[in-house]
Amino acid sequence: MDESSSPERQEIETLPAPVPLRLMAFLMDFILLIFLSTLILLYLPKILGEQTERELDDLRARFGMLIMNPENQDSMAARQLTEQTNEFLARINYKLINTLAFILYFLACEARFDGRSLGKAVFSLRTTSLTGSPSPSFSQILYRSLIKGLSCSWAMLGLANLLCFLINRNKRCLHDLASKTTTTQAGAKPSAPSQDSP
Repeated sequence: MDESSSPERQEIETLPAPVPLRLMAFLMDFILLIFLSTLILLYLPKILGEQTERELDDLRARFGMLIMNPENQDSMAARQLTEQTNEFLARINYKLINTLAFILYFLACEARFDGRSLGKAVFSLRTTSLTGSPSPSFSQILYRSLIKGLSCSWAMLGLANLLCFLINRNKRCLHDLASKTTTTQAGAKPSAPSQDSP
């Protein structure tokens, strides 16, 4: 029997990932990121000290009162509260910390789980290198994670990433193009045996 046709040498074929599965996998990851973002907002002020925690509690209480009194939602007080909240979030670097957390999520998952985020793992999807090696290199995963994390945090980049995915013939996003990777789905069929096997 030829060595190349032995069961140990046969590789699982990878198929291009179907668009609905890719979208569902990303949606699962995005829901996890929203949960992570909420945890950051709740615990970051506690880490920064009592005064910061009191400021957040005050802003939450004022938003609660605003929701309970819908007639005040168009008032100057509502606009002022929104401005104060934005200033508070900027002061504690919430957007920056959030973005770093998103980048680290994708980086840790794809580096640790062989090109899979948690969402991808559910649907048997993985990141595959287009440079010849079976698995993406750390630098490829880093490029993907940077662009993907920034896309989740900055709406304009996220929209550009989505548009690239929709109009690209091979359904590759900006993070795929920049890192020379693509998303594939594990197929059930092994590679075809060679001609000279019995």
